[in-house]
Amino acid sequence: MLEVRYLGAVFTLTFHTGHRRGDVVHHDQDRIVLGRAPDCNEIVPDEGVSRHHLELLIHEGRVWLRDLGSTKGTSIDGERVETRPVEAGVRVAMGPVEFTLAVSEITASDQLPIRERLGRLEDYRHLIRPEADHRLPEVPIPHPSYRASGKWVKPGLPPKVKRLRWISAFLAMFCLLLVAAIMIQESDKPVIIQALKVNLEANRAIKSSYGYGSVDYEVRGHCLDGPPMFRNHCGQLELAFDAPNGLAMLTFDVGSIDSTRELEIMLNDQSLGFAPVAIKSWLNAGYSVLLPNRGLVSGTNRLTLAHRQMARTWQSTDTCGTQQKCTKAERARLNAETSSWGVRNIHLRVHLAPPTSDPAKARELMTLGESRYRTRKVHPENLHAAAKAFRDAALLVYREDPRPPLFTRASERFAATDRELTVRFRQEFMAALKEIRFGNIDSSCLILNQLAMRFPDKLDWRYAQTQAGLQAVCEGNR
Repeated sequence: MLEVRYLGAVFTLTFHTGHRRGDVVHHDQDRIVLGRAPDCNEIVPDEGVSRHHLELLIHEGRVWLRDLGSTKGTSIDGERVETRPVEAGVRVAMGPVEFTLAVSEITASDQLPIRERLGRLEDYRHLIRPEADHRLPEVPIPHPSYRASGKWVKPGLPPKVKRLRWISAFLAMFCLLLVAAIMIQESDKPVIIQALKVNLEANRAIKSSYGYGSVDYEVRGHCLDGPPMFRNHCGQLELAFDAPNGLAMLTFDVGSIDSTRELEIMLNDQSLGFAPVAIKSWLNAGYSVLLPNRGLVSGTNRLTLAHRQMARTWQSTDTCGTQQKCTKAERARLNAETSSWGVRNIHLRVHLAPPTSDPAKARELMTLGESRYRTRKVHPENLHAAAKAFRDAALLVYREDPRPPLFTRASERFAATDRELTVRFRQEFMAALKEIRFGNIDSSCLILNQLAMRFPDKLDWRYAQTQAGLQAVCEGNR
């Protein structure tokens, strides 16, 4: 019997059961799908029919029926099938629905070859690797990219798309390597820090203010730390001074210092510490330190005030004085405000050493200073006497070579006592300012006069601040 080869066909479906019972439909496509889904060629709305139940197609001149993974399955003449060729007139059951398939025949005797009409058809059975005890299926396996036009497409991407992808990958890799090379080159460059250089004379204060923001002289440079947007708000101030012939005490005012590691003080590239926090206003003599003699060199010394980092970056959770969160413009404004910093009234107080050493007198002064220091709480004026005794003891052995341990102990005790004096001075000076706010001018003048008697040294910054207060408050109200 001659096998019928189909070049084109019209599927005729006659439904015997279900909601479509008695319907006769015709389809002239080379492939049709039956199921409940709206995108099926033939919609069968019965329960028990899957969304995409089965498909009928023409392949290699034959009619094939393939179950599309349905739940109830597909049967032909009572036999459940997955994929098989069918002949016209078979009775197909898709779940509870049965229909008869009829196919209009067009033989190949007087027609063009099948491959010339449908294009190059491929059988993808060769893509399956069968097990040792299994054979390749006899049924042709269509490629998943089968189209409604009745053609199969070769797997993989077109050559043009492949070339474009290779070119894109090469360009992306080239750009990444270029960026990495630029970053490595930039990291190898030394950090350029712009420094403002100022000469500092002993016992003579520099009244001008330096920093960034509302200052007399702006110091710009590259931030060593902190957000990149503030890299031009940093920099450093270099103070050059000659080696002191005695004990050197450095003091200066600080302002707008928002973190404990923002402004670093270095002596000849050796760190002495960081300036204290002063957020809202200037902190008079906010930094005070006795310069260590071991860090000083003969000739010119360099004292560096390096602005290391910005205090903080405003986060999305920060508020702008209200319960509302900051907008982008408000955060930029607040960052600009917090980027300011400054120093002023830089004073290098040098206590000159006597021309000759006297270790015995130094030991006596050391003992006297300790006794005065122990009674400072009972007699507050003893704190000034202790500081003077420790200072004179250190100066009396300053010219010893090598310097004895007494010099180190006396200078350290002098520095600690002077810091305690500064704390007490600030407390009493703030008390005087508080009396002024309440209108008690006489009480304020009394406190300031007591401070003037306790700090009679005209080269001391505390004497200058006390005299300024007396002139502004007391002399103007007499």
